[in-house]
Amino acid sequence: RRSIQYDGPGKEKLKQQLIDFFKMDDYAAAFQGHDVGFCAMGTTRAKAGAEGFVRVDRTWVAQSAALAKAGGTKNFHLVTAITSDANSMFLYP
Repeated sequence: RRSIQYDGPGKEKLKQQLIDFFKMDDYAAAFQGHDVGFCAMGTTRAKAGAEGFVRVDRTWVAQSAALAKAGGTKNFHLVTAITSDANSMFLYP
């Protein structure tokens, strides 16, 4: 949702495309033609509330992965907090 400044190695291969996550399907082309995808999306419940947290942490991540898969991405990696727990009962009962 915001562009970043990167001047390190391989910067000539970096292409940033800002998308509106509320209209992610409109940006399906941005997810096409990649070998590997990384998702580091995240928020906090305090910032987004319970509904917003689930939207960012689960819905948008899953939608990104589905668009990447449909676009030919073979490997999709989720980067998350070290304290993440797949068995947590918080928000995902």
